[in-house]
Formats: sequence, structure tokens, C-alpha cells
Amino acid sequence: MRQNFPLKLASNIFSVKNALEYLGAKVEISSNSTKISNYEYIILPGVGSFGKAMEKIKYLKIDLGIKDAVNKTHSKISKYFGTGIGLELMYLDSVIAEDVMLSLLYEGVVVLPIHDSFIVRYGYELSLKAQMKSSFKKIVKANINVKATGPLLPEHFNKNIDVLSESKKHNIIAGK
Repeated sequence: MRQNFPLKLASNIFSVKNALEYLGAKVEISSNSTKISNYEYIILPGVGSFGKAMEKIKYLKIDLGIKDAVNKTHSKISKYFGTGIGLELMYLDSVIAEDVMLSLLYEGVVVLPIHDSFIVRYGYELSLKAQMKSSFKKIVKANINVKATGPLLPEHFNKNIDVLSESKKHNIIAGK
């Protein structure tokens, strides 16, 4: 069954285009696979529109240009694309994060994960850094550098600073 996908461009695309142009970027909306493979950056639709957009992208054979661009940009790791190693690494990251959080919880320290970082109450950053290094070494059998951004005040989290006291500062620490 042949599917017909007229190239309808949602207003969100033009909002993104206008915002990027406002920031000084040169922007082009294209369905030309050859052109796309030479772009420095490619912006794809988000979760809510991704399924339908991928159908259109495949129908127009733009996916080939996107794959080519990604493989060119990430040539050193492109041989791993589609192998499942990304899922393995995400699982490994979750095992390390779990070990960090449970180890410190056992010591009475609450640790909140945020993407590839953690937040602890002010005064526990050294404990967190040490535990991150320890958990990484235990699980990966290698050393890691850990850096801290230092105390972050409530305004870093878009909160009203009048309602929080000095003792409730936070530290964000990321393993790199």
C-alpha cells in the first residue's frame, strides 16, 4: 500500500527556524537527502511528533542523508551504531548511579540524580565525590575524574530564595 505524505510543515518548525536565525544561525528547511548529509547540524522533531515525522522522512528517503551525516560527524564511533552498545552503557551508568545513591543512603546521605550528575545537601560534596570514584572503580574497574560546580543556590533551580535558608544550599557534582 502506497502512502502519500505531502510535505506539510508545522508552525513549530518555523518557530524553531526563527529562533535559530534570531541567534545568528543560518537555517534551511530541506527534504534533499544530499544536502542534509552535508549539514553541520540537523534538528529532528521531538517525542510527540517523532513517529509521524520519521514516516515522512523515510518516505522521502531523507533518512539516508541523516544517517550519512551522523556517520560522517561521528566517524570514530559510527561502527558501534545499531549494535546495542548504547543501551549497555546506559544500563552500566544506572548501575553506577544506583551504587552511589545506595552507598551514601546507607550513611544517611540523600543523593538526587540529575542526568549525569548528582545533588547532595551542602557539606556532603566530598563524600559524594569519593563515593562516585569508588563506585565507578568498583563497577568499571577504572578511575574517573570527578568535578563539582560548587554550591548552587535556589535561584539556580528557579526557586524563590526567600523561602530557603543558607543551610539548604545544594551541590551538583558530575563524573566526567
